Amino acid sequence: MSGLFGAGSLAWSFVPQLAAPIFEGGALRANLDLAKVRKDIGVAQYEKTIQTAFTEVADGLAARGTFDEQLAAQQRFTTTQQRSLELSQFRYRNGVDS
Repeated sequence: MSGLFGAGSLAWSFVPQLAAPIFEGGALRANLDLAKVRKDIGVAQYEKTIQTAFTEVADGLAARGTFDEQLAAQQRFTTTQQRSLELSQFRYRNGVDS
C-alpha cells in the first residue's frame, strides 16, 4: 500500500486530459455547416417526394372520375346498340325489312 501513491506508480493518474481539440482552423464550424446543408437537402427531398405523391394521387382521382364517365357512356352506347339490334331483328322477322 505504501507504493500505491508513489511517484512511479501507474495505478493512479490525476492528470487532466483534454478530449476536444482546441484549434482546428474552422474545421468544426465547416463540419457543422455541412451537416446543416445536408439536413436542409434531405428535408427538401422529403418535401418534394410528398408533393409528388399528392400530385399523383390527385391525378389518379381526377382520372378515375373521367374513366367512370367514359365507362358509363360506353355502357349507355352498348345498351342503345343492343336495343337497335333487337328492333332490327324484330323488323326482319316480321318481314318489314330485308
